[in-house]
Amino acid sequence: MHDALTDVADLHGEIERLRAAVSHAERINAIGRAIAAELDPQRLAQTVADAATELTGAELGALFYNPGDGRTESYLLYAVSGAQRERFARLALPRNTALLAPAFLGQAAIRLADVTADPRYAKNYPHRGPPDGHPPVRSYLAVPVVSRSGVAIGALLLGHGAPGVFTERAERTAVELAAYAATAMDNARLYGDAQRLIAQLEKANAELDQFAYVASHDLRAPLRGISNLATWIDEDLPDTTAPEIKDQLRMLKVRAARMDRLINGLLELARTGRNRHQVERVDVTELVHETIELASPREASRIMMIGELPTLTAERAALRQVFLHLISNALQHAGRDDVVIRISAVDRGDTWELAVEDNGVGIPREHHARVWQLFQTLQSRDAVDTTGIGLAIVRKQVEGNGGRVWIDPDATSGTTIRLTWPKRTR
Repeated sequence: MHDALTDVADLHGEIERLRAAVSHAERINAIGRAIAAELDPQRLAQTVADAATELTGAELGALFYNPGDGRTESYLLYAVSGAQRERFARLALPRNTALLAPAFLGQAAIRLADVTADPRYAKNYPHRGPPDGHPPVRSYLAVPVVSRSGVAIGALLLGHGAPGVFTERAERTAVELAAYAATAMDNARLYGDAQRLIAQLEKANAELDQFAYVASHDLRAPLRGISNLATWIDEDLPDTTAPEIKDQLRMLKVRAARMDRLINGLLELARTGRNRHQVERVDVTELVHETIELASPREASRIMMIGELPTLTAERAALRQVFLHLISNALQHAGRDDVVIRISAVDRGDTWELAVEDNGVGIPREHHARVWQLFQTLQSRDAVDTTGIGLAIVRKQVEGNGGRVWIDPDATSGTTIRLTWPKRTR
């Protein structure tokens, strides 16, 4: 009977130990999730220090962080937990002493039943032991905090005034929490870097907007003056004026007008993708009809929609800008008044593949990459009045909305430009 009761007691004891282990693991996992979700370095450090102090039985816990390269002695006190919080926070920051170095340099965790009995204790000038005001510590546990890149970025230090407090389980717990802390601190640093870059980008965009406004005003005003002056001179010239003078004045007005369009194109390119609009359901068939009216095609030309065009969830202005430039480009560069433009779409799963095809002179394959670059034209600007900006705007808008655009290399005649557009804008 006694043996049976002993077995039952042992079984109950084992069950209780298992329950405690499961509860402890669940607690660690919950803390890990809370740490992973925190992007504020100070708050996540405090969570780690508090959790480590509670779960290891420490009286005092502190998390230090090295904001440098992990090799220099430059530590910040991120968080203190425990009853001695205020006293500890007033102390000087630690150095890589013989006792602290293994943790701060990412070499190993240290667990001592009585730190005062360790031969490395009280060997460092000027304190020869704990500095004045340091809480009494006998049990000592130090765990390195190592980033995912393998660099030591700090240390978790735990202490207790009584000897022999920290167990192997306490050490494993501290190591787990330090690993969670390292990942979360990496994420917080990346998030902070991203926020700083976003702020810098927003500042740069605001400066670019201001520059574009000033440049537009300051550049276009003298252009209008040049154009007006050329017109007045032309009107005042007598009928006996040499034809070449008339041609030069005409060329002057044409080039002033071209420069005005170039400035407009550059402003449009600068704003492309930055002036965000409301996402809405866009009937592409209806949008193409609107765009055709804006493009004002010649009477001899035809623009046809082949098959059913989709309805997309997208920024209407962005999609209209793409179609307007592609249609206008086909009308201008086809090399014939009776150009036929066909617009079609194919469902590609998460995206629609849209195509704008014309029966014009086409673009030689060796120039397929070049035409997407800024200011690139295949003909002299005196032969075809163009800025060389339209396709650059198309590419920037399409890629900015998660798609891609290219010239179909397999087109047998004319030019076919294909682009993908996501069914839902990112």
